[in-house]
Amino acid sequence: ITGTMALTDPLVIDGEFTGLLVGAEASLDMTYEIGDMGCGGSFTGSAIIDAGGATASGSMDVVEDGCGGSPNAITMTLTRN
Repeated sequence: ITGTMALTDPLVIDGEFTGLLVGAEASLDMTYEIGDMGCGGSFTGSAIIDAGGATASGSMDVVEDGCGGSPNAITMTLTRN
């Protein structure tokens, strides 16, 4: 699986993810960039896809942080458009 992500608050963060889907669980690797800060990094984690397939929720841990002070882990909800 592949996709993009975008956050707008509190910072504009753009990213891309790739992963493997086994049953209802997606293992994900994500890279991100914070354009205003000129830095980025990567996360790895997993998400469980809901029965309808419209959303997936899970957690990710920092692998690399080039921005300094970013969180060590994030909780996420992905939505399919």
